[in-house]
Amino acid sequence: MGIFSFLFGDSKSKAAPQARIKWREGSFPMQAVGESNYQEALVAICGAHTRHGHEGEYDALIECEPANHHDPNAIMVKIQGRKVGYLSREQAQRVGQQMREAGLKAATCLARVRGGWRTNQYDEGHYGVNLAIPNLGRIDFGIGVKAPD
Repeated sequence: MGIFSFLFGDSKSKAAPQARIKWREGSFPMQAVGESNYQEALVAICGAHTRHGHEGEYDALIECEPANHHDPNAIMVKIQGRKVGYLSREQAQRVGQQMREAGLKAATCLARVRGGWRTNQYDEGHYGVNLAIPNLGRIDFGIGVKAPD
């Protein structure tokens, strides 16, 4: 490897496919878990709690986290570069297997964030994150990879 290849990358190498999960418009069946640990990040993304709360759609990145000491199959969820949760252990195993089969370490999808309401100083709703990823079956990563036979 030459110094220029080292510094600037090998122009002959193939770029990783840009995977964007395709799913039904307006459908967010997969619920992220652990959002209670990332409420500060969700407030930074969505804004402070208000009387009526917040509901919005954002681009999310799901990324394999093999160095996670709790679960080597863990898949984290990021919105605007901030970690906002994980896929459940069962879904991480299923989605991670399909990502590995497609040669992916990460993919994007649409996310719906809801919550952030506060009616008084004692009553407020945390933000939650749902993803446009099917809970069952094959996932279309939008890169033309066919499911194994």
